[in-house]
Parts: sequence; structure tokens; C-alpha cells
Amino acid sequence: MQEEIIIRKAESGDLDGIMRVEEESFLPGDRYPRRYISDEIKNQDSQRQYFVAEYNRRIVGYSAAGIQESGTALMGPVSDVEKELGIHLEATRVGVLISLGVIKEERRKNIGGMLTQARLRWIENNLEDDKKYVFAHAWPNGGFNYLAKSFGFRRVMNWDNREAYSDDSHAILYFLDLNLQGKNDLQTVIIL
Repeated sequence: MQEEIIIRKAESGDLDGIMRVEEESFLPGDRYPRRYISDEIKNQDSQRQYFVAEYNRRIVGYSAAGIQESGTALMGPVSDVEKELGIHLEATRVGVLISLGVIKEERRKNIGGMLTQARLRWIENNLEDDKKYVFAHAWPNGGFNYLAKSFGFRRVMNWDNREAYSDDSHAILYFLDLNLQGKNDLQTVIIL
């Protein structure tokens, strides 16, 4: 009997479990459609990767990461972010933490941390640019805000993407420079 949590690349057979995580983790208007996730999993490559957390032979969490042009990744004004961070992003490909969910009864067990660690390692290995920048969007009341701090992400204050959402809500933007993180840092981060 499996007793440890296994983090691995998502496969097509994981779709039902991933959808259960989606339903428990996100409001109806914020969920990805089943068909979208199915297509994404089938088409994983060096630009997009899905991960699952498996415990006792069932999917208890999932996450996604990608590599995109900076303008696409930010969903908002690049120049404001460049100015605040003191970096140049034009024509730069960046890592993006796209989605993260864990079923309710398995939360607060570091599963989100393990999935985030896997995503950061994947980005580090697949981002060909010398600049290893990672961005993440998080809802103000979401669990990623704690994880972001634990992993050394910096909140980008001068960023507003309200026009990306029809209900005037907005996400928080986080930034991490993997060049400032040692390779060992990604292996030793522990979330309590």
C-alpha cells in the first residue's frame, strides 16, 4: 500500500482525479473545462507541464507550469513590472506557475509545496534563457500566498490586471529569480 505522496507528470488517466481537485479548489467561474485540461495533458512538452500529487493511489493535488513570452505571462503592463523589479522583460521567455489545487482533506500537508517545488525544478530545466524568471498569479485569499513567501517569491506591487477580469477582481503577481536561488535551495525548501 502506497503511504508516501508521489509527485509525477500528469497522464491522461489522471483526468478524473484532476477534475475532482479542480471542483474542490476553484469557484465554478475559475475552473478550467475538462476538455481544456485533457488537451493540455495530451500536448505536454517543454513549454507546458502538468503535475499530480498521488497518495494511496488517488490524485489529491495537481499543478501546471509553463514557459511563455513575458507579455503573455503577465496578463498586464510589462513596463510597470520592469520598472519595479529593475529588469528587462521585452522578448524574454519566463516561467509561469499556472494552476495549483489540493483536495480539502489533504491540505496543510505540504502537497502544494511539493507540487510547487516540482514546477520550479521543471522551469529551471526547461527555460533556455540565461534569465530564469518565474511569475505566478494568486487570488488574494488563496493558499499560494503563503507558499510564495516560503519559496522566496517577491510580490509585485506596481501591477494591476483588473481589465483581464470581467468582475473587476484582480490577482496578485509574484516574481522569483531562479538565478538567485541555488540549485540546492529547490531541493531543501520545506513548508511546515
